[in-house]
Amino acid sequence: MKTRLLLFLFFAVSAPVFTSISEVYLKNRNRLSVSSMEFSGKKLKVNYFESSVSIPWAEVLWIKFGEQYVVFTDDGSRLVGISKEVSSQDSGFLNLQLKDGVHMDLEKSKILRVLSLKQFQVEERRAREAAQTKSEAAWVGTADLGILLQQGNTEDTKLNFSIKSKRASEFDVFNINLYAAQGETNGTENSNSAKILTRYDLKRRKDRFVFLLSSFEYDKIKKIDQRSVLGVGYGRTILDKHDLKLQISAGLTSDKENREDGTRKSLVSALFSSEFKIPAFRGNSIEGTINLYPDIKDYSKNLKADSVLSYVTPVTESSNLKFSLSHRFQQTVLPGVKKLDTLLSTNLSYSF
Repeated sequence: MKTRLLLFLFFAVSAPVFTSISEVYLKNRNRLSVSSMEFSGKKLKVNYFESSVSIPWAEVLWIKFGEQYVVFTDDGSRLVGISKEVSSQDSGFLNLQLKDGVHMDLEKSKILRVLSLKQFQVEERRAREAAQTKSEAAWVGTADLGILLQQGNTEDTKLNFSIKSKRASEFDVFNINLYAAQGETNGTENSNSAKILTRYDLKRRKDRFVFLLSSFEYDKIKKIDQRSVLGVGYGRTILDKHDLKLQISAGLTSDKENREDGTRKSLVSALFSSEFKIPAFRGNSIEGTINLYPDIKDYSKNLKADSVLSYVTPVTESSNLKFSLSHRFQQTVLPGVKKLDTLLSTNLSYSF
């Protein structure tokens, strides 16, 4: 009696497993019993004795489903059902029994994709969640305002303002950044510049993306009336955590510059960019960006570069105190203009 009870329990537990076994019959007369299968492209992927095996689609004579599968055909149909065993190649490649009891013989050449109904439902759910995430993506960013006042032998007044905002989803990221600086020394203007930059990142994988960027700026102290940059490239996100980030990218840019003396300069340059964030003491962080624009034709004589290194101290949940060191370098400038600008600033940053 005890033996019968054990046998009954064994078959009761094993029955769902046995009924889910599918079969693959090959040209070499081998017949494989597999727990799952998936086809898309040129190979049939199966789980055989808890191992993943890829079988060339051309070597498969027929398949049999042990559970419900979804079959995509070349006419755009999507069929859901189970199948019965095909006794020979002449009987067809797949005999599919639909939910309404109708049987369909499907030719091998008409099948574009095969996957289990469970996996199809998982993909559909992920697609819905991704679409919902994309629709719910909101603009986030920071606004920085900094001012430096000094009185005594000299009187300096400098105002720095910047806004960084982005809209991110599972598929892409759109950035808009605005920078502006105004300053005087003894009544003489020593800073007057502004820049707006937009960048669109299209994610090809979770950690890789293709980007397009454009920027427009002017700098009266460097005698630049207008500078516009268009660029394209490829990037990778190496680290993406709350307190630890690292992103690198490279590409090509078209750089056009109009100067106050009426001269114009156009060049094609490479772009190497890095953005990072690392933790510091007691919840503080160090953040920065580095951008290099070497001239492709003569990188040793016409290099442009800019960088920002900031030490960020949280004040409230939505505000930070930021100490920043900025550099802007341009190797080819007009007479009387310095190649390197260095700015040390203190800013109050607000996150929104």
